[in-house]
Amino acid sequence: MDIIKQREYPLALDVLQAMSLRLLASDRRQTAFAEEKGIVQAGFTGEQAIDYYLNFISNKSYRIFHGLRIPWKNDLYFQMDTLIITPYFIPILEVKNLSGKLYFNQLAQQLIRTKNDVEEGFPYPMTQVNRQAQQLEMYLKQSGFPPIPIIPLVIISRPSTIISTDQPNAAFHDKVMHAENFPERLHRLEKQYPRACLTQKHLDTLSSLLLQAHEPLIPNYRKKLMVEEHELLPGVLCQQCKQLSMVRDFGWWKCIKCQQKSRDAHIRALMDYYLLIKPTISNQQFRSFTKLQSVTVASQLLTKLDLPYTGTFRNRLYHLDLGRLRKIAAQNVL
Repeated sequence: MDIIKQREYPLALDVLQAMSLRLLASDRRQTAFAEEKGIVQAGFTGEQAIDYYLNFISNKSYRIFHGLRIPWKNDLYFQMDTLIITPYFIPILEVKNLSGKLYFNQLAQQLIRTKNDVEEGFPYPMTQVNRQAQQLEMYLKQSGFPPIPIIPLVIISRPSTIISTDQPNAAFHDKVMHAENFPERLHRLEKQYPRACLTQKHLDTLSSLLLQAHEPLIPNYRKKLMVEEHELLPGVLCQQCKQLSMVRDFGWWKCIKCQQKSRDAHIRALMDYYLLIKPTISNQQFRSFTKLQSVTVASQLLTKLDLPYTGTFRNRLYHLDLGRLRKIAAQNVL
């Protein structure tokens, strides 16, 4: 197998973390942020749980994509937890990290979870993944690929979770299973679909097409939790004490709380600006957000990042690139 698109740390967690740090600790919405982070983290942990079992795939022609989000139509997108492209069939994996007892009501198309004697309803996973399969089928057809079986599957990541249904039969358990049972299900699919539908060239072309089409979602939690831009606290975050307490001093960012020093702490601030406000920033907006006083220093810091820009002088807007900012921050070269 070949992992074409790795599983990435959710942007939603980056957004929530940035939002939480840039609101007052006493803000009433901090509880909502914590709850949202718990939900997103649980989903990500569940998706990671399937990765171990994917290692059992021995066929080198299989291509794996994690977290693809593809444009569909009318400004709509469809997102898949894990997509496996093979020459013979294409499984879509919808991963659920839910504990307790899960009851799949096939008649009502509803998932009911019982935990600590409390019942809770969830959207029906098979409806979700069936819709993704229909959207992918349409996308492949419009892109000129030959027909190929698309197999929607629901994966329950926790082995202790109890699965039951109102209509127990083999067909249900072919679609809904614990993560540890996926390799065996894949083996049976290989026997069921022995005829290749896609050539090596098809696989290469489709892989490139999906990677190019992928558009990550930046969740708008500001809108969801009604946070206005002026409520976001400005400043540069100290990674040591987690306070917005760094000031620029002779080529360094220095924390006035714990005395920690950094050359590139402003990069984290630019990432926050991108995640919470917008993907472009002016010199004045940069100074306001980081509490910088000097127009010249701000210009030097932005120019050194070699970001694309439009406009000249006072009208210049720098176009922030989250991937590039992350790479520079990881290298810590400034």
